[in-house]
Amino acid sequence: MWLAFVALGRYNFFMRKLLEQLERIASPRVLLVGDLMLDEFVYGDVERISPEAPVPVLRVVRRDVRLGGAANVANALATLGAKVECVGTIGDDANGKTMTRLLEECGATANLQIDATRPTITKSRMVGLAQHRHAQQILRVDEEDASPISTDLAATISATITASLAGADVLAVEDYGKGLLCENTLPVWLSAAAAQGVLSVIDPYLTDDYRRYRGAGVITPNRYEASHASGIDIQTCDDADRAGHLLLEQTQGRAVVVTLDKEGAYVVEDGRKGVHVPTRERKVYDVTGAGDVVMAMLSLALASGANLPEAVALSNVAGGLEVERFGVVPIRRDEIEAELREHMGDYDE
Repeated sequence: MWLAFVALGRYNFFMRKLLEQLERIASPRVLLVGDLMLDEFVYGDVERISPEAPVPVLRVVRRDVRLGGAANVANALATLGAKVECVGTIGDDANGKTMTRLLEECGATANLQIDATRPTITKSRMVGLAQHRHAQQILRVDEEDASPISTDLAATISATITASLAGADVLAVEDYGKGLLCENTLPVWLSAAAAQGVLSVIDPYLTDDYRRYRGAGVITPNRYEASHASGIDIQTCDDADRAGHLLLEQTQGRAVVVTLDKEGAYVVEDGRKGVHVPTRERKVYDVTGAGDVVMAMLSLALASGANLPEAVALSNVAGGLEVERFGVVPIRRDEIEAELREHMGDYDE
């Protein structure tokens, strides 16, 4: 019984530290660079099969367009209270105008370059209601060009990033492998951030070569991404520790945070012993957008002076709140505070 009280006391102490850290967060400036996307949902009823081909006929009822990819991270950051400047590309098209409008509406600054040679990245999902009740995604249509951006455009974006880093508290990088971030551009931008004393936080895409992220401050692969990149099947904390150290060696960075879904995250910092940061078990309704919320909260906390385990713990809470909800729902700071207070327990040291 005494040991249980001691454990609970330590838990409450850590919860109080997280609350104090959350209260210290003001409105840091986050420079967000990454692959911006639009998520379009086309809803309708499916009542028959087409006479032209064996495919369902979707009678459109409504459409919904939301921020996706790096743009959703911007939305999450703005909702949490950060001052966000987005740097990326859009096409010379209607979806590009929609992207700019939605970013500005959520409170982010849209410092975007128009690339007339490629479309604004858009993922359109056709969702049918069978018998007007059961929602089912029928088809997804992706409009994108994932080839590397031109040398001239990369130079323009590099100049923009260098200028914007001057007043930034953190550089957040969202890599979806869509051509903006590549081996010839990303290390230059990370080097510029390091030269100005700005910590970089990177959400990587699925690749087996992390040398593209050399010079990164903190990199946050999920279990599958870290397993793929390291060649280690991550099942335990020991596996995550070995994988994290291997990726840290490749990136020559400050830290690797391997996110482990319901098991929390494992933190490997240069020169320190690895740390497992657990999370509370949740009823998972929808994992959509959880990674974006984790990235947003982690960047916000680090920009405000939290140490890495504290920042990871706060991001675990934010991601946990997201998976309990259907669809992409930005998480507010007061919701995180309420969650921390609710689960402090009754014992007070």
